[in-house]
Amino acid sequence: MTRFIKRLKASQETFVKLYNECSTVKTKQTVYDQKTIRKELMAIYQDLIELVGIYQRRKTSTDYRPLIKVINNSRKTYADLIARRKGVAKEASTATAVKDA
Repeated sequence: MTRFIKRLKASQETFVKLYNECSTVKTKQTVYDQKTIRKELMAIYQDLIELVGIYQRRKTSTDYRPLIKVINNSRKTYADLIARRKGVAKEASTATAVKDA
């Protein structure tokens, strides 16, 4: 009977040690609020798009065309990726494109 009690005690100590390690690891993990981060990134992105669009309309030079092409290409690639994941219609992915004048 003492052999059984010793094994049970050793097993319990191992369990407590493992449980404490797992608990410590989980409490130290950083958790981000993805909804807030996405909202902030979307606001920054919209500001950038509006700024580039304003510069393009105000300036007569073609300095901003390459930047607009890069932005539109990146946006389209990302929008298509999301559309494939969610099955969103293609029209929704082109809603935020900057006009290439």
